[in-house]
Amino acid sequence: KDSIRNVGIAGRIGGDEFLILLDKTDESDIRNIARNIRIGIQWSITAAEPSSIVTCSMGIARFPANAKNYDELFNIADKCLYIAKDKGRNCYIIYKPELHDEIIVNRKKNENAISSGEFLKSAAKSEREIIRALSGEGKIDTAIEMLRSYMGVNKITVYDEHFSVTHECETLTQESQEKHGDIRAERLKEPKEYFKFFNKFGFLHLDNTNTFETLDKKTFDMYRGASISSTLEVKSEKSLICMDLYHPARTFPKEKIIFALLASSLICERIEKPGSAC
Repeated sequence: KDSIRNVGIAGRIGGDEFLILLDKTDESDIRNIARNIRIGIQWSITAAEPSSIVTCSMGIARFPANAKNYDELFNIADKCLYIAKDKGRNCYIIYKPELHDEIIVNRKKNENAISSGEFLKSAAKSEREIIRALSGEGKIDTAIEMLRSYMGVNKITVYDEHFSVTHECETLTQESQEKHGDIRAERLKEPKEYFKFFNKFGFLHLDNTNTFETLDKKTFDMYRGASISSTLEVKSEKSLICMDLYHPARTFPKEKIIFALLASSLICERIEKPGSAC
């Protein structure tokens, strides 16, 4: 209400879902209001509860440019909301058919593949191969590269208990690798500060590292300096495993997060086991 003032109305339509109706249809006005809402939520909640990271995603459609009635308008906005989530959350999408229609169609295809079992069949095969590789006696670098490819991330870095890099797999060129280097080295000199945002299960999942801009400036600058937009970091007693995605930001599917946590535990067991083939 503070953001939209007298140019519209807002109300809750679900547990964590809100609907806003604006009198304004000028794109610059819409962007200003959406930006104020996004920043307002992020600042007000995280300021009150620093250990929580709360953001909002928005899908926006306009009448009559995009739809002829309310139901069509709502459906388009709803689809754009999920595009915003897929792009890494903490953003807004204003519907433009030339940009978003293909994304909506492909998203529907993926949903059909999941419900029909086609996705499960292909994913299960890949996951079995990775688990066998991580559990076997072969080179662990090969298994980590298989995991990196399956997760669709740019880089996986494995640290030992002293936070020295023991393994890394990256898609970048040698020149780019040298530019990035060990981007966490400086922050890991203060482990208590670095791990304060990890949850009680020992991992940190960020679909959009921009959320750290108001939480921890040093960590935000670290991510921004290395162009890391999304990350999944898993800590055990003697290891730290970081899976990084460079721009643009992207949401990690829940089923892949669960598998990544399982795979990370196998990596930790493997490298912490005396005499293991690494």
